[in-house]
Amino acid sequence: MSPGGPEPFRSLAEATIPIAYAQLDGEALGYLRALPLSLSLELDGRRCLLVHATPHDPLYRAVGPDPTAWPAELDGVDAETVLVGHTHLQFDLALGRHRVINPGSVGLPLDGDPRPAYAVLEGGRITLRRVAYPIDRTIGRCGAPASLPRRSTSWRFGCGRAGRHSRAHRSPRAPRPGERLER
Repeated sequence: MSPGGPEPFRSLAEATIPIAYAQLDGEALGYLRALPLSLSLELDGRRCLLVHATPHDPLYRAVGPDPTAWPAELDGVDAETVLVGHTHLQFDLALGRHRVINPGSVGLPLDGDPRPAYAVLEGGRITLRRVAYPIDRTIGRCGAPASLPRRSTSWRFGCGRAGRHSRAHRSPRAPRPGERLER
């Protein structure tokens, strides 16, 4: 499957998909292929719809926290709460009878805050949260697979430090395989 999305995300995905597949055995790949593109369920008395991207394009369409972009995506959706992802942007929008929540990203937040982002649904309340961790030490320990193109590693580790894609915030050099960058 070819990844969708704009550059440089598409290039990073194209470079990392073979690496991810190599880490998975047949059972794990079968499990992932069998997952639904969307899931409807009830949580704390709320009808919820869960999709990776949007209700009308569950895999690839990127719609961020722009309240004017969501009405078309919510047309025909019965669920009151719609949980989305894909953009790596954490947000919580109240739009008429719908609430659209993106918990953000744990591994690659792109909203200017490099801390992992997530959401907690508990007792009928939804809370967006962040957690701090030693970013540079973690990046140094992770390194980058030798098969990952240099451009992709530089972009990925720069985003990890800055929490956004920007030439001004790129890492000057991504760690080499097995190398530790302590700061």
